[in-house]
Amino acid sequence: MKKTVRLIVCALIAVAATTTGGCSKKPTVVPAAAYTNMETVCLGQNGDGTLTVRAWGRGTSQSEAVEQAKKNALATVLFNGFSQGVQGAERHPLVMEVNGRERYDYYFAPFFRDGGKYRKYVKENSKSGEARMKGSTKSIDGYGVVLDVDRRALRDQLVKDGILKP
Repeated sequence: MKKTVRLIVCALIAVAATTTGGCSKKPTVVPAAAYTNMETVCLGQNGDGTLTVRAWGRGTSQSEAVEQAKKNALATVLFNGFSQGVQGAERHPLVMEVNGRERYDYYFAPFFRDGGKYRKYVKENSKSGEARMKGSTKSIDGYGVVLDVDRRALRDQLVKDGILKP
């Protein structure tokens, strides 16, 4: 009987510890993830033409790493496509040309500049700590962030600007 009571108490403590930890605003820390090159993964496709993705970025501060993650997510949608993620989502890149980023550097260099147009097409999905994962070392932080990328609006803009054919 004592063993059963002890087992139930331990189970309740474990459940309480996991549920209260999920409500905190602090990101989940993943050791050594700051130096790991994580791939952008498609988590889902929404009916409004947006993709929900998890992207990783590195920087000396949290805000710098999150901005880098946004750029990485857009670069994946534009040039690489997704090798991992949910089935049925649009996995191929928008710019299908080989070396498209280099060929259209005159367009994409200002697009990806700090504070550039890229910010219009990517937004953080959730401000909660659960949506972020952190990898940290003494000098660099890496964050995994859940983002919404407006693929449809991005494609429309690229067609309008003459980068893609209609």
